[in-house]
Amino acid sequence: MTLLLALPGAASQKERLPKKPDWPFTVFILANPSDEAQATEELSRGAEELKKKIAGKKDWFHLVERMEDAEIVVEVDSHRVREHLTFWASTKTLGGETQGVTNSTISHYHSLRAKVTLLGNETQLTGMDPRRTGSVKGAATALMKELVKHCQERYAVLKEKRARPG
Repeated sequence: MTLLLALPGAASQKERLPKKPDWPFTVFILANPSDEAQATEELSRGAEELKKKIAGKKDWFHLVERMEDAEIVVEVDSHRVREHLTFWASTKTLGGETQGVTNSTISHYHSLRAKVTLLGNETQLTGMDPRRTGSVKGAATALMKELVKHCQERYAVLKEKRARPG
């Protein structure tokens, strides 16, 4: 016979994050380079890819055309590509003779960074494509996931602000 004991408050020790809000949050997204060197086509492409990802997350977000209409403003301010060169040694046998062989591979890790303004507070979020042959699109997906998590963690405050207009 198994006896299960319920500890008072055990379920509430870690508050569960909401799966979706009561209604979607309005979001405005723009490319806003942190410096002149970042004013690239890739940064604009990153902002566009993020818009596509956000548009697909209809439970959480609704894109708006004007910053004034947004509860959340996302300024994509940096796109980085980190190259990583890896070397490794191995052996191979040709015609009964063993030879040492050196191999190498170059990995490209893409990341997008954005300044997110939510409830008047600014925070930096970063999305990085963890794949060895990453892309801006993968970085936008990772940044969108970070934005959802950021909103989930602040949902109680967001919901309260919505209940009190002005």
